[in-house]
Amino acid sequence: MRRFAAALLAVLLCGALLAGCQADTAYADGTYYAEFEEYDSYGYKEYMRVTVEDGAVTALEYNAMDADGALRTQDEKYRQNMESVNDTYPEKYTADLVNQFMENKDIDKLDAIAGATWSSDSFKALYKALLLNMAVGDTNTVLVENVPEK
Repeated sequence: MRRFAAALLAVLLCGALLAGCQADTAYADGTYYAEFEEYDSYGYKEYMRVTVEDGAVTALEYNAMDADGALRTQDEKYRQNMESVNDTYPEKYTADLVNQFMENKDIDKLDAIAGATWSSDSFKALYKALLLNMAVGDTNTVLVENVPEK
């Protein structure tokens, strides 16, 4: 009987996860948070905070923070270094990713930002890590394995 219950629970959780991949899926209301397990080679840890109201994503924050709490989007030196090479910078590409997602609410339709492919992949990984939690209403922090740097 225990095995049957465990198998049934596993099937239900997998179903919730797969259902969460669709843009029109209703999620449990709450605020959900995910972050990478480790700081990257630049000293930042990327994170995502998603707010769900009335079953839909209504707000999404994506950024990276150093050990002192400083945000990458406010690091002027980082911006200058990145913009001179990639023609984009954290404040711009994070806003582009969030806006693009909020327009269609489908993570699988998110286009990578030129010059910020690694961050685009990180955005997707963090969001996908939250899908199960949003489906079942679990607002505990989700720790996500870092996306390999490119």
